[in-house]
Amino acid sequence: MKRQQIIILLLIVQIAACKAQNTRKDMQKTYKYTNHLIHESSPYLLQHAHNPVNWYPWGNEALEKARKEQKMLLISIGYAACHWCHVMEEESFENDEIAKLMNENYVCIKVDREERPDIDQIYMNAAQLITGGGGWPLNCFALPDGTPFYAGTYFPPKRWTDVLKSLAYSWKNEKNKILKAAEQLKNGIANTEVVTTKSEVKKFTLPPLKAGIENWKKNFDKKFGSNKQSPKFPMPADFEFLLSYHFHTHDTEIQEHIQTTLQKMAFGGIFDHLGGGFARYSVDAQWRVPHFEKMLYDNAQLISLYSNAYKLFGNELYKDVVYKTFEFLKTELSNGNGVYYSSLDADSEGEEGKYYVWNYEELKKLVPANQWQIFENTFEIKPNGNWEGKIILYQKHTFSQVAKELKLQPAQVKNSIEKSLAILNKMRKKRIMPQLDDKSITAWNALTISGFCRAYEAFGDPKFLNEALKIANFFQQNIISDDYSLARNFKDGKASITGFLDDYALTLKAFIDLFGNTGEKKYLEIAHKLLEYSLQHFHNEQSAMFFYTSDESFVPVARKMEITDGVIPSSNSIMAQNLFNLSKIYYNDDWAKTAEQMLANVTGNIHRYPSFFANWADLELKFIYPCYEVAILGPNASKLQQQLSKNFIPNIVCAFSQSPSEIPLLSGRFVENNNLIYVCENKVCKMPVSRLEEALKIFHKQ
Repeated sequence: MKRQQIIILLLIVQIAACKAQNTRKDMQKTYKYTNHLIHESSPYLLQHAHNPVNWYPWGNEALEKARKEQKMLLISIGYAACHWCHVMEEESFENDEIAKLMNENYVCIKVDREERPDIDQIYMNAAQLITGGGGWPLNCFALPDGTPFYAGTYFPPKRWTDVLKSLAYSWKNEKNKILKAAEQLKNGIANTEVVTTKSEVKKFTLPPLKAGIENWKKNFDKKFGSNKQSPKFPMPADFEFLLSYHFHTHDTEIQEHIQTTLQKMAFGGIFDHLGGGFARYSVDAQWRVPHFEKMLYDNAQLISLYSNAYKLFGNELYKDVVYKTFEFLKTELSNGNGVYYSSLDADSEGEEGKYYVWNYEELKKLVPANQWQIFENTFEIKPNGNWEGKIILYQKHTFSQVAKELKLQPAQVKNSIEKSLAILNKMRKKRIMPQLDDKSITAWNALTISGFCRAYEAFGDPKFLNEALKIANFFQQNIISDDYSLARNFKDGKASITGFLDDYALTLKAFIDLFGNTGEKKYLEIAHKLLEYSLQHFHNEQSAMFFYTSDESFVPVARKMEITDGVIPSSNSIMAQNLFNLSKIYYNDDWAKTAEQMLANVTGNIHRYPSFFANWADLELKFIYPCYEVAILGPNASKLQQQLSKNFIPNIVCAFSQSPSEIPLLSGRFVENNNLIYVCENKVCKMPVSRLEEALKIFHKQ
């Protein structure tokens, strides 16, 4: 054996020995308490596995125990990056006396809302009906069969103890009161977000939608963007719709609102100027102070939004944001095998935001003296801090403004700032990182595919498409089953939960996006199969809408439909968009009619509350204005498609092929050695053109 081989063999033996030693140490480590969560994969559930509370995961074992012992259920719902979830755990769930009270009177269930949004949806409805609001941690009390009768969010220890004792007394001595409350709440939950099926589908027109937008404008924050409120959440679906609305109407007020919001968010403390990526929300109205947790779903959608905004406005700031956010995802949330983890916590070392903030002396010491004036003029730097004595990096001036003030060129300012930020980022990486939630959620990774597709279209950089394809490949190997059912989650080499409608809707959309950017038929076929599965297992033919859970799932109280667009668009609005887009590619009138019926069912809500139905409103624009089917064929079809996709054109559905294709939109249109662009409306096509400029004239001729 050669000397080099011997050395390698010895290294392998040493590594194996170290691993074995570490394993033995872990096995020897003892805990005072261990509950039923110890076998779960969710980081959030595992955080509670050694609480003195005898937690169970949601499932038959806990429900059967409650039925058998006739105990109330105590269902506590949260997620790994939730700050107040950690607070309540430390204050109450790690307290032996409080835990004893919980264990004696309740069957206690812990739920990760990101893994089980179906359970969260039911009990959040309960909390909203009881308290008028909601949030996490969500703590709900229910009958042994899962029917809720009382709910709230965060409880301080004294209040929590009082609630536990009071309900235990009522269960023993006044059970009829609890049963009556449960029945009333059950009826209330069943009646929330009930869809009224419109028997007649009328033509969609602009005036009622425009009236809704004019009312929405009254709530615009013209100085800092978004709406007049705090806290402020990035709402990507709102601004994706407003981009489309501006494209069609050329509304200058909408344009200004979009640009103000995107700049203020990018300048704000909500954006991580060192490592990239956006925090969950800002606690103030100026985007200054973030709630420091970072979520995959926010950043995936914001990559899409800033990419689309770049297509329309060409602002280099938007490009910088996309590239920095992409690097954040790659550096901090990638699992290395294709998919992305869920989130980073707000806390590190027990303090919210500790990883991200600075003090004045640190900055003064780290930023080179010859760069300090530019740095201080660009960011809000105060000796006494701008948040609890610390400094959150908040950009107060543009590079052009600083350059004018200091008699420099904008490029010089940008270069100096990038050098300063690189120094700070290198130093920050030596700190203790916030905790990572290392589970992967299918719906959120599907959003990431779509976000990367938009970035690829806007900037033509193949690294974006390559990353999207890696996720898709992982999906095909680990998430999509042979029957085209989906898993919800993936962690430690396994998927343990079946998918919900948002997993199907967003994955379907992601594969449509991949087909649109690669021309590979296999991605379209996967989308087709996922749609068929969704129609079979989630669709309600009576209303044309889709249930959030499949017909094979157990759901307490009521099977719900997700209708309202929030930070993530509703699964029904996404599915309606999918049906519309696939109907154009496959020339399937039934799918088009289903999408139209779904839209008609919620049109009244769209016009009254467009900010809560933004993705639906975006679909309505496709019925109000012409929506073109575009077929590109020929040896240069891929290149032509890439050039076309650099433009923001929300009213087209495009497919391309460099060879003959049987896909209905492309079928019979290939001519050897010719590059042809067909622009069609409702299956009626104009004469094909060979130059992209000619096609663009049609799209912009409104």
